[in-house]
Amino acid sequence: MTIKNNAVDKSVIESKSYIFEVKGQALAFLWFICINYFSFLVVLNIAFYEKQTQFTINSFLGIMLFIVLYGMGVVNMAYTSDLIIDSIGISRRYLGYKWRILKWDNVKNIRRLFTSNGFGKIQRTYNVFPTKKPLIRFLASGKMTFPEEAKDAHKLTELLNFYILQYNIPVEVRETPYGEFIAVKTLNE
Repeated sequence: MTIKNNAVDKSVIESKSYIFEVKGQALAFLWFICINYFSFLVVLNIAFYEKQTQFTINSFLGIMLFIVLYGMGVVNMAYTSDLIIDSIGISRRYLGYKWRILKWDNVKNIRRLFTSNGFGKIQRTYNVFPTKKPLIRFLASGKMTFPEEAKDAHKLTELLNFYILQYNIPVEVRETPYGEFIAVKTLNE
């Protein structure tokens, strides 16, 4: 995208809406259902085995297994959600259902930083912080986090820059994994 004197070349963005799709949502959902069904059966089995006359350590471990696996499934669903950037804001969609929308006029700032993907590989990640936090949220700050996908990384940067300039959103960039955040006008700087 070409930026000249705070003007954005709108011909680069054919459509102001773009969906960054993540593959494997159906498999992640199936995994989520199967694991939770299995852990629920474990809890029921322990409850009937113990005759539920007293709360024992086995009952506690069964319930903790259910809670941990349920939490892992929710995190997996959040990570495999599609990212939608349009004129309304940034949205997350899972199996066709938008479960999180952050409107552009509610964006306090955007941070680009480096994080580990869990497999020892460093990747760029975007954190979008809201001015008003939603009532139901996964993270205490209410931020929306998403990695920069290699497939459409240029399109993601173009769209974010377009809306950053349009809504005058502050941007902070960390160029090294442990460096300081630097305030910039767009993500290309």
